Amino acid sequence: MTPDRPALARTPAEARLRLELTECPACSDRETRWRLVSTATVAGVALERYAGRCGRCGTVREADFRSPEQAPPAEPDDIEPATLFGAGRPSELLDAAEWLEVATLTEAAADDTAGADGSLVAEPTQQRRARLEYARDAVVEAMRFLPADGDRVPADRLFSPLGRQVLAADPRRLTRDWMRAVRDGYEVLLAEIDDRR
Repeated sequence: MTPDRPALARTPAEARLRLELTECPACSDRETRWRLVSTATVAGVALERYAGRCGRCGTVREADFRSPEQAPPAEPDDIEPATLFGAGRPSELLDAAEWLEVATLTEAAADDTAGADGSLVAEPTQQRRARLEYARDAVVEAMRFLPADGDRVPADRLFSPLGRQVLAADPRRLTRDWMRAVRDGYEVLLAEIDDRR
């Protein structure tokens, strides 16, 4: 990704997630009501522009992504299934550590929901299942960064500050065994929900 070549958003869900995680450059808040404002083809590349206003400071924000129609085909060694966020090659918008953080935060939201009085209440089953699927899909996206012949995400595939931080502080989280165990844990929780229906 370069300034003259925006990153590929493989699906609208992936674009929305990247936007939700991007802080306002003026105040560092993440609350922005984003909307797709235009699509265009520039030099043969399909682009989508999103815009919004920061909910905290009012700064007008914009973000451009290459359109999903420009996605490369799945690579032959791609063994991870398609998810809500895409298929084929690893994301250009989030690296493996960011995907794992999304899974962790999503699972935490599925575990604890605050009631009107501030007490914790169980989330309805359908919502919990949707959140766990979302978390599982985020782990699958992280696994796309694993090389076919390797057991850990290479340092050169981590392009975010969080990615470099996780690599330095807790590199086991970026291993195939750890990610597989987390993904399989979500599968068990999803199966338990399905068995109760």
